Amino acid sequence: MKREVLAELYCEPIIIGNNKVLTEIFYKALDGFDIRERYIEFEPYGLTIVAVLGQSHAVLHTFPEEGRLSVDVYTCGDIAPSVVIERLIQSLNPRDVKCLSISREGGIEVISDDTFSVNIVPGLKAVYNPHKVIISKVSKYQKIDIIDHQAFGRMLFLDGVVQLSTSDIEKYNDLMVHGLDVKGSRCVILGGGDGFLAKRLFELGAENIKVFEIDKEVADLCAEFFGTGSNVKVEWYFQDALEITEDVVQGTNVFLDFTDIPIGCEARISLEKLIKKLSGALSITAYAGSLLDLPQINVVKNIIENAGFKVETWSEWMPSYLTVSVFVRGTK
Repeated sequence: MKREVLAELYCEPIIIGNNKVLTEIFYKALDGFDIRERYIEFEPYGLTIVAVLGQSHAVLHTFPEEGRLSVDVYTCGDIAPSVVIERLIQSLNPRDVKCLSISREGGIEVISDDTFSVNIVPGLKAVYNPHKVIISKVSKYQKIDIIDHQAFGRMLFLDGVVQLSTSDIEKYNDLMVHGLDVKGSRCVILGGGDGFLAKRLFELGAENIKVFEIDKEVADLCAEFFGTGSNVKVEWYFQDALEITEDVVQGTNVFLDFTDIPIGCEARISLEKLIKKLSGALSITAYAGSLLDLPQINVVKNIIENAGFKVETWSEWMPSYLTVSVFVRGTK
């Protein structure tokens, strides 16, 4: 695929003014590419590197007097140009990042810019303008973005979907536990790698809490940047929720803390398989989606109901989700 990313990284001048160190960081970010480069230093300061890659190019310009680093990465192979930018962010820890991602397949198409465009429901998008990008990287399973937002505080996005904001997370967790006495109970969380729900259940007196999260990087990054995640002292299992066995959930309160449950054919089949495994639970609570997306909510309700549970729903406006969020619980 032919892809290009333009990025502006805003760093401390002392960092990007060190040509030797920055050159090493840039070449490290280009690991995996066949590199033939042109290197130019300017007086009194400044640096340009034009790296001709095997199938494309990468260009770096520094402006130490502005605390700014400009990067242009164009790739045609298997390694996405965003990987280079993510490596630079990891190494330089910039105070701000602005990106423009372009597809060059048969022309020019803007894929994304430095905003976060999120599907609220099919056909309706919202755009979040970050005050600061804390980290942006691709794990084995998904794209992970943590940003600071002026209105909603620190936010976590997975594959472009809002997972949490510090302004709403207490409300979200209270809605997940709504009407349920968990004191002295055993609880199982599927998803929930951010650790906030596990922390809330512990505060409410749950005696045994197990978290099944497929992506360990989510838990570790939330520990680093939110103080929760894998820092929360519960039992962590880093595996696919579909691999859970019936005996683990027998007699427990189960929480599906996925935040986003797509209802395509394959995803629906997977959800049905999962709920069938949870049939021995005392209760199943799930975030079902936006009130604007009634088909998705009805799918979640029907699957839980068909597994032999009595279903109830409740909802509340969640400012950082920009919608009314609906929660579903099935009880025996």
